[in-house]
Amino acid sequence: MKTVFTLLMTCASAVAQTIFYETNVVVQPFVGSSFYGHIDGEGELTMFTAPRGICAIGGTLFVADQERIRAATTNGTVSTLAGGGTGTGCGTNVNLSTEFLCADVFGNVYSMQYASGTVRRFTTPLGCVSNISLGVTALGIACDGTNLFIGGTDNKIWRYSPTTGMAVFVGSGNAGTNDGNGIFCSFYSPKPIACDSIGNVYVFDSSSGLIRQITPQKIVSTVTGRAYAGGSSDGPRGSASIDTCNGGAVDSNGNIYISTQTRLRKITPDGYVTTVAGAAPSGYQNGSGSVARFNGINGIFVFGQDIYVSDTSNYRVRKITQPFEVSVSPASISSSTYAGLTISGLPGRNYRIESSADSVNWTPSATFKLPSNPYLWIDTNAIPNNPRKFYRAVLLP
Repeated sequence: MKTVFTLLMTCASAVAQTIFYETNVVVQPFVGSSFYGHIDGEGELTMFTAPRGICAIGGTLFVADQERIRAATTNGTVSTLAGGGTGTGCGTNVNLSTEFLCADVFGNVYSMQYASGTVRRFTTPLGCVSNISLGVTALGIACDGTNLFIGGTDNKIWRYSPTTGMAVFVGSGNAGTNDGNGIFCSFYSPKPIACDSIGNVYVFDSSSGLIRQITPQKIVSTVTGRAYAGGSSDGPRGSASIDTCNGGAVDSNGNIYISTQTRLRKITPDGYVTTVAGAAPSGYQNGSGSVARFNGINGIFVFGQDIYVSDTSNYRVRKITQPFEVSVSPASISSSTYAGLTISGLPGRNYRIESSADSVNWTPSATFKLPSNPYLWIDTNAIPNNPRKFYRAVLLP
């Protein structure tokens, strides 16, 4: 599928114009090399064994990599925080097994091992390890900045506070899908997957196929999904179905991203589900939208306009870029008469510029390699004082 940027411009001085994007995300390499192993370093010169959960503190991503917790800066420098050893304590001396991660505002990374349901706490930057006494077997974890939320095999959501310890947050303990308040609601194999910036916790009810929201006031509601329906169809709340959710994240607009074996899916605040990237069958392919291929997406983390996902069986962490809305002012351009558009895209990739008088019938105008981001492209063949012209830039394969 194509990435399209559309803009209405005039050939005379005018008020600032806005570029409206109708776009697919673009999947790129970030770190890892598709080879199994453990090598720190830079970008695609590194190796992972089984990257899964992802969280972040400041500008550093932390990745659960089977026997280790790896750290990756946003420029792609990979190091090992902890794990790979046979003992206890700190750093690479520690013996561990980890699959799911979340982080608090105090510099702690929490790790959960799915097979045993145990949770451990790692301090950064030293990687010193301590066990968290839960009293419950965990199915999933999420952090809201200060508290750790645990979905238990007892069908309850527990809250762990570093100061007050463990307490039931919501859930009656009965298996079910009832929304409600506090203990007057029910879950069925709940896996907390993410928290948003205002303290809401999002849970995948793995046995019923529902995405649930828990507010700080302990009100539980269903965001999307059809209970016990099976399948993975996109669509509005009540029609969409979710049979798998390996991990999740929430962006600043309240959109929830969830991962499956081959697809990254997006849930809007009103419960509408779409596929952002990927498609069956499993594989490895970079590109836009459904052109991209994954082989076991697990952890997700959103950094501004970028989404980072662990691609477990490709032994990589991938970066997914999302174009955003920008504007350009005629006053910022030296030409007194002009037409064109500003492109926020991928430098080095080829784009085709198309123009239209009605935004329906499009004519190719130019093809070029994007030299920088953003880049202002000007149509030097535009007719002065033409009252209206639409332009779009199409990302080529």
